[in-house]
Amino acid sequence: MKKRKPISVAVIEDDAVIREALVQAIDADGRFACKLDVPTAEELFARPRLNSIDVFLIDLILPGMTGIEAITRLRRRKIHGKMLVLTMYDDDDRIRQAIMAGARGYLLKTTPLPELMEAIQKVDGGDTPLADRAMRALVDLVADMPHPSRLRLLTQREYDVLKGLSDRKLYKEISIQLGIGIDTVRTHVKAVYQKLKVHKRSEAAQLFRSSNDAHE
Repeated sequence: MKKRKPISVAVIEDDAVIREALVQAIDADGRFACKLDVPTAEELFARPRLNSIDVFLIDLILPGMTGIEAITRLRRRKIHGKMLVLTMYDDDDRIRQAIMAGARGYLLKTTPLPELMEAIQKVDGGDTPLADRAMRALVDLVADMPHPSRLRLLTQREYDVLKGLSDRKLYKEISIQLGIGIDTVRTHVKAVYQKLKVHKRSEAAQLFRSSNDAHE
């Protein structure tokens, strides 16, 4: 069986001690390889080959360009890597801004390293690891959003799974089509229901079709 190459990670953190600790932890774990570590977003965008990065581990409060601005810019440049926020701030405004900008995970710097490493792997796989406060903020955000707009909260993989549900495919069929395990499909379905604030397939499918109809 061919061994999967390590998940490439970029660390954007202005505190040199924290940044070095993160780099060491990432490189010590065989699942990952830290390909880049910088103290500012400006230095990040000065580097070439950002599309070779799988996960961007990014602080929100940085000198110059903020983490949220950096996430927005990465999305606009269509960088394929996922953005995972690691910060000391858990106020609702920052959490909502980060999620709406395109962050696919939001954790606090008090998160134990083993949990952080698992979160990096989960983000790369299409999941959305969130601190407890971030999860509550996401629920509030979803509740305030018009139904069709909630689809913007889905990762690409979650959107693909939702499309399969809308097409009335079985979990096994979605699994084969997307090249993922059935348990992974179930995990994505759970995330879709949570983000869309629905409880069953028919509700999710109707929301998906309504959104597409609105854009036709």
